[in-house]
Amino acid sequence: MLRKVSDWWSWMWSRTRRGTRFVMVGVGGFVLVVVMVAGLVWVGSNTDRLPSPSGAKGPGPTISPGASAPASVSAAPGDSGHVTSSTGVDFGSSLPRLGSSPFARTTDPKVFALSVQAASGYDYSNVQPKDPGAEASRITDSWIAGMTGEDGPLGADKHKILRQAVKDSISPDDLSHQIASKQLDEVDVLGVMDTDNSTLRNDVGNEVFLKVVNNRDTLFALTTSARVKTTTQQTGDVSGFVRTTETSLNMIVRCDPAINAGVCELVGVVGGGDA
Repeated sequence: MLRKVSDWWSWMWSRTRRGTRFVMVGVGGFVLVVVMVAGLVWVGSNTDRLPSPSGAKGPGPTISPGASAPASVSAAPGDSGHVTSSTGVDFGSSLPRLGSSPFARTTDPKVFALSVQAASGYDYSNVQPKDPGAEASRITDSWIAGMTGEDGPLGADKHKILRQAVKDSISPDDLSHQIASKQLDEVDVLGVMDTDNSTLRNDVGNEVFLKVVNNRDTLFALTTSARVKTTTQQTGDVSGFVRTTETSLNMIVRCDPAINAGVCELVGVVGGGDA
């Protein structure tokens, strides 16, 4: 979600790699938790909201039959409502939201994943919150509202860390600059596809990989892609810019018919990047 996320993600990943041998012997699955937290991105529309592993590229578009591309979606102040799909994918814009989250309420995992991608942008062009700390809390609370709770299928400790990672990855200082520069993200949602097994294993480690592949009827590893145009205004001596990036998000989604009638929720975003 913020540039700081990328730095934090890289630091956590390198720290994990240095300590992997010891941690695997000492506490087993904790390595996996750290890898997932390192890969858990505060999902966003641009490189300020995404990690940037080298070589990451988005998937080709997957067009849902009968999909439409509305000009905009309803969004809370500060979230971008400038969301379209040039490929015609259904990102759930016409659906109600999942609780107080920005995600679509749906039992279709791919539509849900696309709604996560669609909820990735900022829009401070007309709204400038006075308290960046309160704005950070608003963002994190809304995303956590659409995530699996600590009673989820990965175990309480893993879900607790995944949810906490969302809070830890938001910097009020960075938000302050984005607000002051009146940042506007225009999101073009391109597509979704199943994450290939090798990528999933690399993202989350063997334990969670096996949990997902052995529960394909309720856990879905998906990769979404989007093209994002970010516009900022000059702030002090910092020039504004217009930048377009293509981004991808690797995520795990749960849609369990035995829980909440199969309504989908976000387990975590575990990888991705920008090209």
